[in-house]
Amino acid sequence: MRHATKTSLGLVALIGACLVNPAFGQVSRLALEGPLDESLSERVRVSGFRLVGLHLGSASGRFLHEQLSIVVPSAVATEPLCLRLASRDGRYRALAPYRLPDADPLIRLLDFPTRHATDISRLPAGDMAARLVISSGCNDLTDGVLVPLWLRGMADPDPLPASRLTVMLNLGEARASAVLKSEAGDRLATAACPQSMQGSSVTFTHICQLELAVGVEGRASLEITTIALTRGRSTTAYAVLLPRLP
Repeated sequence: MRHATKTSLGLVALIGACLVNPAFGQVSRLALEGPLDESLSERVRVSGFRLVGLHLGSASGRFLHEQLSIVVPSAVATEPLCLRLASRDGRYRALAPYRLPDADPLIRLLDFPTRHATDISRLPAGDMAARLVISSGCNDLTDGVLVPLWLRGMADPDPLPASRLTVMLNLGEARASAVLKSEAGDRLATAACPQSMQGSSVTFTHICQLELAVGVEGRASLEITTIALTRGRSTTAYAVLLPRLP
């Protein structure tokens, strides 16, 4: 008899929890709009972006590619999306094109037919950085409005995404802080971005966690301020599309 694995049980638990939760309604999959481009090698690939990951909540436990999800922003037209997923050590990297769906159902599990499921399932979920942007192209240089991804791990007990925005940055030795602002310029959340000291950090070096108030959704601006010895102080603003959280 074939026994269910912890990974498959985790996926069943997620879908079951969401299906019975009225805040989510139905759960469905979001299909790829093109081929999944991925690689796993000893050759380290470094992103050219400072902001390499934008997630809902804080993932814990082992990485589960079956649970990559998007909580769909409300009142949006269908738009092309590009997902860039990379491991902390830079050895794994993937590019996947999708299309932003209508807001119903609220949550979509991303179709992610990886060839490296065994290898990446050994990685901690917190070692993966996902950058999802609205863009018609999908390559290593793709940029655009950021949409936070719900990246869960095997040890995450909550079937709902936390009202927290996790930002992963590649800044070297600089100091950093983050401010989330509404379209009108009002401050929604602020956070320091301490250096991540775990293991070999190639893809990201700093992590910020911004707590979101109830009702925060729609278009916003994420401002990252860095202070470096050689470059001084600088601020970069990123356009973000926040979903409606239950």
